[in-house]
Amino acid sequence: MKTTISFSLEYHKCLYREDRFSFVYAWSTCLDTLKEFLKDKSLLFALFIVLLCEGFMQIGCYKPFQKKNSYAQSVNKITDSAIRSLPILKPNVLIVGTSIAYEGLSAKRLNERIKEKGLVAQSIAIPGSELIVQELALRKVLKSNPDIKYIIHVNEMHLPWVDRRILIDSSLAMITELDRWEALQ
Repeated sequence: MKTTISFSLEYHKCLYREDRFSFVYAWSTCLDTLKEFLKDKSLLFALFIVLLCEGFMQIGCYKPFQKKNSYAQSVNKITDSAIRSLPILKPNVLIVGTSIAYEGLSAKRLNERIKEKGLVAQSIAIPGSELIVQELALRKVLKSNPDIKYIIHVNEMHLPWVDRRILIDSSLAMITELDRWEALQ
């Protein structure tokens, strides 16, 4: 606490210094004060705890503790099971969409109809997902199997919420389970 107060007072003095020629000295004083502030053990401990928690979150050790049927758990369940079944099914058609595709299309019946053409379909439709979530899930699966030939996107034209400019909490929860760096681009 004391370090924070002295830093802010020194910073204040550096900003409102009237002597223009001593700017370099004032700037070096500010940097010295900043270095002292960053060496504070309580700040370093708090920063260490935050980075440790973030590291555990990045490796996914929290996934078993997710709430059942939550948006985040749903995304993990669908994409992870799709990736696990890729070597068994060897699909060349992916079905992408929201709950309409998830509940309305039967991959089993579709596969019976397209089997004679040498095609195998797999669904990665995610209920309640917006377009960005669908794209990130598609990218995740395509990284594991680049041999996909066709993508069936079941789009809901009458539901404008699928493509929003400002994401809602459920979409943000789903995005955090997928590749966040791709979402930021």
